Amino acid sequence: MKLNLKWVSETIGEDYKNWTNGAVIRIEAQTGTGKTEFIKTKLLEHAINNGKRILYICNRINLKRQMKIDVARKQNIEMNYNEFDVLDSLEEIGNITITSYQKIQYYLLNERHQLNYNDVYTRYLNFDYIVLDEAHYIVQDASFANETVFFYRDYLKQCNKNCITILVSATMDYIKEPLLEEIYADSERKIYNYTTGIDYSYINAYYFNKYEDIITTINNDNSGNKWLIFINNLNKAKEINGKIKGSKFICSEYNQYASQMDKDELDNIIINNRFECKCLIATKVIDNGININDSLLTNIVIIALDKVDFIQMLGRKRIDIKEAQNINLYIMARYKKTFSTLIYDNYNPAESLVGLWRENRNKFDRRFDTKIDELGKYKNLFYKDKDGWQLNEIGYLIMLKHKMFCEYMLKQFEEMGEDAFICEQLKWINLKYEKENWIKEVINIEKVNNLEEYLESVIGKRLYKNEQKELIDIIGLKDKLGRIQKSIRQFNAYFEANRIPYIIISKTSSRLINEGQKKSIRFWEVISIDNDLEIPQNL
Repeated sequence: MKLNLKWVSETIGEDYKNWTNGAVIRIEAQTGTGKTEFIKTKLLEHAINNGKRILYICNRINLKRQMKIDVARKQNIEMNYNEFDVLDSLEEIGNITITSYQKIQYYLLNERHQLNYNDVYTRYLNFDYIVLDEAHYIVQDASFANETVFFYRDYLKQCNKNCITILVSATMDYIKEPLLEEIYADSERKIYNYTTGIDYSYINAYYFNKYEDIITTINNDNSGNKWLIFINNLNKAKEINGKIKGSKFICSEYNQYASQMDKDELDNIIINNRFECKCLIATKVIDNGININDSLLTNIVIIALDKVDFIQMLGRKRIDIKEAQNINLYIMARYKKTFSTLIYDNYNPAESLVGLWRENRNKFDRRFDTKIDELGKYKNLFYKDKDGWQLNEIGYLIMLKHKMFCEYMLKQFEEMGEDAFICEQLKWINLKYEKENWIKEVINIEKVNNLEEYLESVIGKRLYKNEQKELIDIIGLKDKLGRIQKSIRQFNAYFEANRIPYIIISKTSSRLINEGQKKSIRFWEVISIDNDLEIPQNL
């Protein structure tokens, strides 16, 4: 399938040769359209030929590692790609310097506190090109990483006004407004806008509302194809990992669960752009920039509330826009309670704290100066400097945008019903809602096969109380409250719904007891039937 997209190099053409000092370049590129390839080939070659220097900034250590490996290979520079300690300490590779937003933020903080010593952030000032890859990081991560405010305010707004600044992202939503407008509103710098277009027609979307349904769907898959699950809830990620056969789990090296992840798979993705296990469960550790180029990866599960996260996660699978492979995408439903809880438990209390900070700074200081931990989950909305507590303006702005989205979703539920969030996610990738694409009450095929084997083994046998209990346990049918079901009628309905070619009937036999008296005893009998036969309703 050929997608209606352009390569970044095709979109820009020869323009890059005519960009002038001070220009701002915005490249909105759907993942897979070669945005970093443009940097590593066209721009890098142009820089080398003209004695220019490039500073490439990204937001994840794994993306930085992959970029260093790719750039070294492009310039035929030998290095040991497996020694990450050496790779991490290396920044300059030929004409390009590769670093992270976090490292610049670290140096900026040292500068503010006069602790720079030999680590001066000025090393990142004198470049001809500055590339902000995955530029949405500047605002997207601001609500939980308050250091981003220093990159935005002290570096992006104040420095490098004579260089060519290139912002690259598949999700420019939060960058266009108000970030760039505020930075460049009064500037004479020329702004160039490029886009590759948007086309997700290669996606086959399916929907689920229970974790058990997607877990069973994956366990049922014996095709040999691979699955990638994105989920930001670490506890749930670990729980799912324990329930899926052949799965492995990866997260950030700085996460509390880092010691439990499969580091070999993470290294494999960075070096070889693939993973080996049947199902990989990942957090945001690979949601930016890391590419997976593997034709066996045909199934992606995304459990996210935010559009930027969603698009970045979907983009980790490398797609050939000239001959796109069909991908099955599984997205999870969310309901009104999820969004109302975020508003009332997270966003409203945060607004109250910001209101206190703005209206009565002394009272705010008195409350939190010696009890910083009481800020809890809102600690990244504030930071302290020599003038006391300050507000992380970018983080607060993004939090307000998230709250507005939750309010918008509550209205959508009122207008569209309980499928509103499924429809919203589909809208992000320009796909239509198809009611028949729901995945519900998925049956475990292995369990069904084992059940059929057992039923076959007891055909014609009389199943009395003890044998009945064994069969009930093997069937394992439960109601919505988790109560085990024991009715023949329910079992037969379950068999029919799942095309299990057996029925259970109830019969009576007589036994002699004291003084020749007979006693009726009921038993069950399993009968094999043709799938096309209708089950008698009086059983």
